[in-house]
Amino acid sequence: MSHFFKTRVTSPCLTGETKEPSPCLMSHGGDKRTVPVSYIKKWSKSEAEGDRGTGYLSRVTGGRGTCQLEAREPSPCYFLGVMMLELGGKKITFTNLGKKLWPGENISKYDLIKYYLRVSPYMLPHLRERFLVLQRFPEGILEKGFFQKNCPPGAPRWLRTVPFRHRGGKVIRYLVAAGPETLAWAGNQAALEIHAWLSGINFLDKPDHAVFDLDPPEGVPFSRVCEVALALKGLLEKKGLRCFVKTSGARGLQVYLPLLPIYDYSTVRKFVQRCFEEINGQMPAITTLERKVSGRGDKIYLDYLQNAQGKTIVALYSPRPLPGAPVSAPLEWEELHFAALDPSSFHIGSIPARLLEKGDLFAAVLSDKQAVIL
Repeated sequence: MSHFFKTRVTSPCLTGETKEPSPCLMSHGGDKRTVPVSYIKKWSKSEAEGDRGTGYLSRVTGGRGTCQLEAREPSPCYFLGVMMLELGGKKITFTNLGKKLWPGENISKYDLIKYYLRVSPYMLPHLRERFLVLQRFPEGILEKGFFQKNCPPGAPRWLRTVPFRHRGGKVIRYLVAAGPETLAWAGNQAALEIHAWLSGINFLDKPDHAVFDLDPPEGVPFSRVCEVALALKGLLEKKGLRCFVKTSGARGLQVYLPLLPIYDYSTVRKFVQRCFEEINGQMPAITTLERKVSGRGDKIYLDYLQNAQGKTIVALYSPRPLPGAPVSAPLEWEELHFAALDPSSFHIGSIPARLLEKGDLFAAVLSDKQAVIL
């Protein structure tokens, strides 16, 4: 079933006026520049092909069928005021939309929010019912950022949060994605990276996927990382298991193994460790299990330690706070055979068009849950 979100945009700009959505882009007359608000148009997936790159999603359809996109871009005066967006009855006030978060690429906070809304039908199914951790960069990637686990004071009351007491006794009020409004709010917080737990809130001690993290040092060809990932795929297939691969958004790859939520974290971690030990035995010249960075040399680190309660992995379709605004993007296994495959080609400017073309390559991760032989 499709979910519809009523969208209302207001923005006290230079004129201090509030404008309702109209059937056309409001004109600029003389020196008095009014706030541009564009109409919402229905698009089919095929129609959107010809206009990819314009507007943002305001209707969620799970990535299939029709969507609604804002038809035109705001003009520069849009960034001088405050904009309010209403999604599903949830009001979000955006501020400082012109702030350059990726200055080298001229990517602003507005662009980030627009990206999150456009990919929300594909991203949200992978975030729902999971604790989220945000990495925020209020001044952009050239300044130091910080991780936000606790939902901050002053956050909208409609944000969904769930308190969790960690072993040391500390209680953290984690954010849980409820809809595109959560992503829009995160974008306004300059959350350039979103992390998610490997387990859902209904089975917090039992992850429903295992992650095999391939972490190469700088200078290692990406084709070598692909070679290791393909070897891992072959190993898992021999065990009768199906797996999926995505970029880390940086230099590495992450292989996901969907699981039935029946194993605790320790069991899953040991399984991933044993698989990695087999891969390291097959490819000792280019892989390592050494935890100390100084002892790895130019080998690809096979990291199984992320499979632990409280640990997080960068979320599917999340941007990274790196030059080029790269995104953690799902891949087709066949793509790993392409010598020219470049992870930096997956960025917030290219992902929406790729989604229109290929859909969510990780869709099966949500349903293809498997048991493993321990």
